[in-house]
Amino acid sequence: MEESDLTEKVSKITEMKNTFEDEEDKVKEEEEEKKEGEEEKKNEEKKEGEGEEKKETEEKKNEDEDESENKKLKTFSDLVDLEDIQLLRITNVETGQYEELVPSELFSTFEDARKVFKAGSKFTENAIKYYNFDEYVTDFVEIKQDLSTMFKNLAHFEEDESRQCKMHKRRIDILTDLVSPLNIQHFRQLCRQLRFELGEAKNQMVSLKYSIAAELPVEQQNWKKINNLCFGAIQEFENFCNLLRDPNENFPETLSEETVKPYIVSQIYIARLYGKFRPLDTAQKVAFMGKAEEHFKAA
Repeated sequence: MEESDLTEKVSKITEMKNTFEDEEDKVKEEEEEKKEGEEEKKNEEKKEGEGEEKKETEEKKNEDEDESENKKLKTFSDLVDLEDIQLLRITNVETGQYEELVPSELFSTFEDARKVFKAGSKFTENAIKYYNFDEYVTDFVEIKQDLSTMFKNLAHFEEDESRQCKMHKRRIDILTDLVSPLNIQHFRQLCRQLRFELGEAKNQMVSLKYSIAAELPVEQQNWKKINNLCFGAIQEFENFCNLLRDPNENFPETLSEETVKPYIVSQIYIARLYGKFRPLDTAQKVAFMGKAEEHFKAA
C-alpha cells in the first residue's frame, strides 16, 4: 500500500471517530435536557399537588369555622329570649326628653334637687327591672347604692332636720336590705362597702338627732333612742373592720391601699360615737371614754 493511500485512510478513520464522538456528545446533551425537563415537570406537579392540598386544607378550615359559628349562633339563640332582644332595640335616639329632666346648670334649692332626684329614682327603677338581684347581684347592688347616694345628696338641700332624718332612714333601709342576703364569702368586697355606708348613714342620723334633742326641753329629749343609734353605727363600723380579716379571722399586719383610709376613718367615727353616748352613771362614762381613747389610738 502506498503512503498516500495510507494517509488518506487514517484521515478518514480520524474523521469518522470525531463524527462519532460529536454524535455521542449530542445524545448525552439531549438525555440531560430530557432529564432536566422531567425533573422540572415533577417539581411543577409537586407544587400543584401542594397547592391543591393547601386549598383543600383551607376549605376544610373554613367549613369548620362556619360550623363553629353556626353552633355559637344556635347556642345564642337558645339562651336569649326574643322578647329580651326586642328590649335592646333602640327605637328613638333623641335625648332631648332626658336632657330636660337633668338641668346643666347648678341648683341650690330643694325643689330643683327633688326634680333631679325623681328622674334619677325612676331610672333606677327601670334599671333593676333588667338587672335583678337573682341574675345580676353586683349590678343590682350598685344601682341600689346609687339610689342611696341620691337620698344622701337630696338631704343636703333639705333644711328641716326631721325630714333629713327620714331620708337617711330610707338609706339605712335600702342598704340593710342589700347586705342581709349577701354571702360574705362570695361578696366580701360588696359587704365591706355596704357596712361602711350603713355606718356613715347611722352616724349622720346620730348627729341630726343630737342637734334636734339639744333644742327640745329636757323632758322631751329621748337620749335612750340616740344611744341605740350610736350603738348601731358603732356596730356597722366594727362589722366593716372585721370584714378586713382573712378567712381564719386574722387581722392583716398591713392594709391595702384601698382599705387603709376607710379603716382609719371607721376608727375615728367609732371613737367620736363613744363620746356622744349619754351614760347612765359616772362609771359608764369612764368606760365610754376609755373606749373612745382606744379607737383613737387604733386610728
